[in-house]
Amino acid sequence: MLRIFYSVEHLINDTMLGPIRGWITWKLPNLARPAIIAGLLLVVGFLAFAIPEPVMYLVLPALALALGGVILLFRYPPLGLIAVIGSGLLPFNWISGLNATPILVAGLIGLWILKMLLEKNLHLIPSPTFRPLFALLVIAVMAFAVGQIPWYTFAQAAPMGAQVASLGLFFLSAGIFLMAAHQIRDIKWLEWMTWFFLAIVAVYMFGRITPGVNRMLGRVYNITNTGSLFWVWGAGLAFSQAAFNKKLWWGWRAFLGALTLTILYVGYGIQGDWKSGWVPAFATIGTIIAIKMGWKLLMAMAPLGVLPAWYLGAKIIQSDAYSYSTRVEAWSLIAQITKINPILGLGPANYRWYTPLFPIRGYSVFYFSHNQFVDLFAQTGILGVSAFLWFFASIGKLAWDLRDRVPEGFATAYVYA
Repeated sequence: MLRIFYSVEHLINDTMLGPIRGWITWKLPNLARPAIIAGLLLVVGFLAFAIPEPVMYLVLPALALALGGVILLFRYPPLGLIAVIGSGLLPFNWISGLNATPILVAGLIGLWILKMLLEKNLHLIPSPTFRPLFALLVIAVMAFAVGQIPWYTFAQAAPMGAQVASLGLFFLSAGIFLMAAHQIRDIKWLEWMTWFFLAIVAVYMFGRITPGVNRMLGRVYNITNTGSLFWVWGAGLAFSQAAFNKKLWWGWRAFLGALTLTILYVGYGIQGDWKSGWVPAFATIGTIIAIKMGWKLLMAMAPLGVLPAWYLGAKIIQSDAYSYSTRVEAWSLIAQITKINPILGLGPANYRWYTPLFPIRGYSVFYFSHNQFVDLFAQTGILGVSAFLWFFASIGKLAWDLRDRVPEGFATAYVYA
């Protein structure tokens, strides 16, 4: 199985893309422009017949704006990644609960592929992080296939739309990772992305402690995108830039330090009952400090932190005993559900539809795992979790190797974060 995973990158770069490159070299320059013109004419003709005249006056400017955006993205591709960060703010959903972010990501991936085709540059840069990512995609497709098997007689699997959408999230996540790796070629773009995100975090956090503003935040920020990872990235990036970016003006470092304290204060002081906010944020900052200390000093001081960590962990669990106990019970039941096919799981989105067959505390209801790893195990099995851990281990190894190779300033702080 590992040999298969390691050969995926070679298969894509050489075996699959080789013939495609040859076809593109000879055929695409002659076909691309006529195809684009024909497509635009078809779209305009369809709109002319299908849309009433008053509405057309609104559609045409929107199309012109969209076309201008596409041209701008072709010239400056990283702008699309910045737009993705901003799209998460929109406090409304579109089709079937989707917000703007996955729709925008799908469009950007399509533009990236089209740009590679037009430039005859179908080649992936070498990176150890790609292999586990491709492995995860292969496993997700295999899990989707076996998910069509009726595992339990008295329950149906998830609707096909939900399964396809869940599988699509794997490909959208992998696609934007690959796209970012190929489009961010200047660290300045990474800086702009970081400062833009931290500006979003700052407005949110300082708004939470400003009288009268807190109520307005729900109208501006999509609540589904201010969950745990919003706090993890906010605290990690702000703290790391404040502590380790020696080339940043001291006033901005002080501001980022204040932002870090505000994140921790809002998380612990204002909404302390929601531990998914402040516990991961504190853990992130502690991890960054530990990495900065180095392995030797960390190993020397680790025994001193075992008892405090054990005590704090026990206190956190004790203060939220019901939530903890029900989650552990849900994990145990989902493990029982998945043991019918532990290698590949039950397929994307399926396990929840089988949960009523395994009552939780006497209730035959639908329930979730509330845990990323249990969720991934239930959907893609042991293989999926293994590829997921392999992917993040490769990112950690890459970041660890970059610590002493990147220049001081923003790059150093970003690598630690």
